[in-house]
Amino acid sequence: MNYDHLYNEINLYLKNQNGDKSELQDSALKFISQENPLAEKIQIGVLLGYLGDPRLGDPSLDSYWVRVEVSFLDLLVGKFPVTTQEWLQFYESDHYHNDDLWTEEGLLWRNTDRPSWGTLASAEESKDFIHPNQPVVGVCFHEAQAFASHYNARLLYSDERLDIIRGQERRVYPWGRDFGRGNANTKEEVLQRPSPVGIFVSDKTPNGIYDLVGNVAEWMEDQDEGQYSIHPGSWHNDMMSAWPKASKSISPNTRLNYLGFRLTKDLPEEI
Repeated sequence: MNYDHLYNEINLYLKNQNGDKSELQDSALKFISQENPLAEKIQIGVLLGYLGDPRLGDPSLDSYWVRVEVSFLDLLVGKFPVTTQEWLQFYESDHYHNDDLWTEEGLLWRNTDRPSWGTLASAEESKDFIHPNQPVVGVCFHEAQAFASHYNARLLYSDERLDIIRGQERRVYPWGRDFGRGNANTKEEVLQRPSPVGIFVSDKTPNGIYDLVGNVAEWMEDQDEGQYSIHPGSWHNDMMSAWPKASKSISPNTRLNYLGFRLTKDLPEEI
């Protein structure tokens, strides 16, 4: 199915809720996985998010995770960064206000009068940043930590993230040694926005973890004197920020339209 036909068919379904939804989902998934113009892949990817992206899961399900070994430890790692769809399910529920999920510092932040994530997300300039299957952005460290706690998970440490990207083969990037063009959503692609997860098919490890180099920066667990690390690779920053070892320390209160997060879980050691 070509772009124009698929685009029109999905929009027609979304308007009338009449037709074969699963066939449209399959066609959209096939389109974004093939060698099609990037702008068209993103448009179809965004529509897939509203249609219902079957790639997205729930952190409570086994299918959400990929098992990896880093520094002799076994971890479960989210296939994708946490998406807007996942975040909204948490943010709009009572869980966001469950004090048990927050650290003492996080509670102080949450209970201070400031514009909420929802208020910021509803602004006109935010409309391209909050599609369901795009990585959630504008979440501060405290919120990311509370979300992770809800699923008995945590955020990655920088050395874990580096091991995941490089693997046993010691890759420079998930796709090889040279950065190149078209491999990840960084400033060089001039999209000026996040893309639906998994659109850049080269930005994927062999075991199926996506968007580690670009798309959105990610909060890390590493901290130093009250500052927390992020991996800055994103649509907003250039290829130097996408280097696997790249790191930047910022305040945990920071909200940025190119900063999200990813979940991980520790697996118990086998006896």
